Amino acid sequence: MSDTTIFDVPYVGSNSYLVVGDDDNLTAYAILSFNDMGSPLDTLSLDSIISCELILRTGSYLPVDTLTPPNLGMLIYSMDIMGDGIDAWTEDSSNSSNFNLDDYILTELCTHAYSDSDTLEIDLPKTLITNWQDTSKSHYGIVVKTAAGSDAGLGIIYSGETSYYPYMRISYYVDGDTVIAALTTDEDVSITNYKKQLETTPQSLLISSGKAAFTFLKFNVDEVITDKNLFIAGANLSLHVNPDLTKNYDKSYTVYVSLLGSTDWDDLAYSPSTSSYVTTRSIAPGDSVFVLKIPSTIQLFTSGYNGNFGVALWISSSSIYPGILSFYPIEDSDPSRRPKLNILTMQEE
Repeated sequence: MSDTTIFDVPYVGSNSYLVVGDDDNLTAYAILSFNDMGSPLDTLSLDSIISCELILRTGSYLPVDTLTPPNLGMLIYSMDIMGDGIDAWTEDSSNSSNFNLDDYILTELCTHAYSDSDTLEIDLPKTLITNWQDTSKSHYGIVVKTAAGSDAGLGIIYSGETSYYPYMRISYYVDGDTVIAALTTDEDVSITNYKKQLETTPQSLLISSGKAAFTFLKFNVDEVITDKNLFIAGANLSLHVNPDLTKNYDKSYTVYVSLLGSTDWDDLAYSPSTSSYVTTRSIAPGDSVFVLKIPSTIQLFTSGYNGNFGVALWISSSSIYPGILSFYPIEDSDPSRRPKLNILTMQEE
């Protein structure tokens, strides 16, 4: 058996949730881009604007090692591109390795307390709307960061991928009547920065739902089982959890198993898809050993129906939790913690 960890760029885009906060695992903040203002928002006078509010729907904060919810404060900024050569960000390409918030001009708008499973109505300056009427702006951006003095913990905000999307609620006067308009987001993403040293010797096997790492495994079963007609009645892959690097937020995760192609093992740009996988299995917070049942996968290899190029283990980036699962590798100093594949075969008499 051989193994490797493929490190990807840690970001959470095309996701149902945005993560904001800081704990011992990561730091995360959210950026929102709003659609262009149409008529009459693009011509409203400051005097006609009654209020401007940012509406955020929240989920449950991510657990920390305390019995009480963390005190999380949020800082809200507007963002403008600083100068030439800086492109507007996009949610499908911006990540912690290529996005630098220092490239943008940030203007602090307000602070607001985070609360669980709630609708946050955050008052913003009315001048934000008149500033955004300037068509020379590249886009209308908002940053949501953790306020100084907040407790360790991560808040969850529903993204534009859901029916609880963030939006701006703008109230204004028209001929003495009050009118309310909504300005919705066109893109949003969480930028996550992992704190732990993930590269180790020997390299631990890592899987992250923040799309930071995948685990590749290859089984030399076609060299051991040479009879292509042998029936694989059972095949259990056992992986021992490394608690020092694992951060699961006391939640279960669904691990996907996908077949690798002939060039995927050396492809640092490998990206799995939920539309193509061979099996899944859930791992619970208290599991010390993760057992994957993969008899049909091993059968594909031993029968010759599929090239034995290995498998990828991964967690969907649409998972709410930006956790990391770590398993001991085959080079681990303790043989009892190394990955093991037990195969049961059957043959007609």
